[in-house]
Amino acid sequence: MTYYPFIVRVDLSETDEIIISAQYMGVSRRHQIASDVLPLSQEELNKSAEWLERGHIDAAYAQELGSRLFRFVFQGDVLQLLHDADARLGTDEGLRVLLQLP
Repeated sequence: MTYYPFIVRVDLSETDEIIISAQYMGVSRRHQIASDVLPLSQEELNKSAEWLERGHIDAAYAQELGSRLFRFVFQGDVLQLLHDADARLGTDEGLRVLLQLP
């Protein structure tokens, strides 16, 4: 199986907006999100960190959290680039999503 990098970068703008950019095979797309629409509250972040420290992982919660994070990151043009990249793949090819955080 051959995997191709699909690079997703998360940055903060000078106006505190979240900038999501993606790059695949020389094509780049991006979108901005207001920082007040984060997919997790501070309370939920603290609770999740506590669970991880204790080694407790609720499978249903982890799946639901992953879905929310995916929908937050992959929107608009970034989501379209992911779909376009996936459509180009052959049967023995896949994408390796590389998430770059600030």
